[in-house]
Formats: sequence, C-alpha cells, structure tokens
Amino acid sequence: MISVFGSLISTTNISISILKLKKYILHLSRNKDTDHFSNQGGWQGALDLTHPSLIDLKKEILIHTQEYLKSLDFKQGLSYSFASMWANINNYRDFNISHHHGAFPVAGVFYIQTPLNCGQLVFEHPSPLTDVAWKNQWLTKLTNLNAPTFSLRAQKGLLCLFPGWLSHHVEANSSKIPRISISLNIGINDRR
Repeated sequence: MISVFGSLISTTNISISILKLKKYILHLSRNKDTDHFSNQGGWQGALDLTHPSLIDLKKEILIHTQEYLKSLDFKQGLSYSFASMWANINNYRDFNISHHHGAFPVAGVFYIQTPLNCGQLVFEHPSPLTDVAWKNQWLTKLTNLNAPTFSLRAQKGLLCLFPGWLSHHVEANSSKIPRISISLNIGINDRR
C-alpha cells in the first residue's frame, strides 16, 4: 500500500510567558473593532508583528516552522517570515466557519487561554467527497486515512502548524470563559 497526498500537522507545547500576550490581546480587543475573517461572534484582530510581547513566541514559532518544513522535505536554507498574525477571542457560543489560509506554505495557531469545552480545531479532509464516497457506516473504524475530519483539542501553550491550504473550522465555545488564541501565516521569501 502507498499513502498519498498526506496532510502533515505539527503540534508542540511552547513554554513562554503568556501573560504579556494575553494583556496585549485584551487591550486590542477593547480598543479596536473586530476584523471579520472567519469568526461568527467573538473578536478577531490583526497583531502588530513588531510588538514586544510577540518576540518570544515568534522565535519559538520560527524554530518549529524550520522543523516542520524539513519534515515536508522543503529545501534547507529557505528564507521565510511571518506574513500575518491575528488574535482570536471566542466567547460563549462563538465559533469560526470553515476556511483555509490560501497559498501560505505554513499556517498555525497558538493557544493562550483554553477553558474546558472551549471547542476543538477541526481539520477537514482535502477531498470534499470523502464523507460521500466512504460513508462512516461502511467503515470498521475511522482513521487518519478515511475520516472526513480530524479534531484537535485546544490546550494552553499548544502550537499547531499545518499547510495553509488545509481547510478547517473551530467548534463553538461551550464555556462562559473566552478561548483566546493567535493565528498565523508564514510565507517563503522566494527571490528567484
């Protein structure tokens, strides 16, 4: 058997001080209207990539991005950088509709506050016909090869990297405590 067209998702816990990040995001949310990306309720807002509270997080993300790209057999020595970062605050019952991050080779999310039952990150199979062609009742078990979705539990300090083209959504927050995260896109600086 040959497995083709895989979607590599990288998860790792990052040990950095989250308090400054949380204060920065909460300050922005009180002083800036929401940007409308994929949020249904809640607040989303672009982050200033030069803000001091992001320095440690950006360093860690770039280290893990290098490892991620190496796992995908990208050429060593490529120059890459943050194209964008934005914060997400999902209050009670807020969620994010299905979306992708376009042609960015790496997209990701870092979780800052994740109360119990705050909603999972749900990746969708790249083929839109999977759940039609392979009905769940026909399968003995769901696996990474045949499942129409793959869910990842939000955890404080977790960094998740994935291909920008991989569609995903975020389930509704069932907690009265907000879920806070930072989403990101990383581009390759191609100077051909």
